[in-house]
Formats: sequence, C-alpha cells, structure tokens
Amino acid sequence: RRQRQMCIRDSSDRQYVFIVENDTAKRVDITTGLTGSGMTEVTSGLDAGEQLVTVGQQYLSDGDAVRVVEG
Repeated sequence: RRQRQMCIRDSSDRQYVFIVENDTAKRVDITTGLTGSGMTEVTSGLDAGEQLVTVGQQYLSDGDAVRVVEG
C-alpha cells in the first residue's frame, strides 16, 4: 500500500508520476484528492490503463528508456 503513495513525486508546487509510453518514461503532472490508509486518490492527470512506474521513479527523467519487469 505504501508503495502507491511513493509513486507520487513532488516538484515545487506540482505533483507528478511517471508512466511508461513506448518503452520510455513520461512525466505526467497529476492532481491528488483524498489520502488515507496508505492510499492517495488521483483526481486528474492519469487515464485508465496507463502503466504507472512503481519502482525506481526517483532516478528517472522524462524521456528515459525503461524496461518493464514483472514478478
């Protein structure tokens, strides 16, 4: 559960996450809502089905090549 909140990064006055698009990291600004029980509501910025980066996002920059690892 805690990992979900850690996906959200802060930069100045904006919150953002990274998604995977065409094997690259894409920074997406988001708006959050309610937070509790280790979860954060994302109210805008993400679309259903987008693949969210959940590990290593603190080392990414927009446009970096990424490799999806499952398991």
